[in-house]
Amino acid sequence: MDRPEIERRVKSIFHVLFNCDPETVTADSSPDNVPGWDSLQHLNLVLALEEEFQTSFDERQVVDMLSVALIVEIVTEATA
Repeated sequence: MDRPEIERRVKSIFHVLFNCDPETVTADSSPDNVPGWDSLQHLNLVLALEEEFQTSFDERQVVDMLSVALIVEIVTEATA
């Protein structure tokens, strides 16, 4: 799976979880600028990513998911 496809699917997850337009989700989107991205929604995000990409993340990866860019990078590595 290529990086643009991963990014598209991550943005789709953001649309569902955070009720935001996928076009407004950027590489810099983070808990600081996405309304509703709190600790509980972070766990829901991780679970949605694991389901979408049929993978699981270790504790370090979960903690490192602090922006869309980092999420795409982590998912790319996990699905390689």
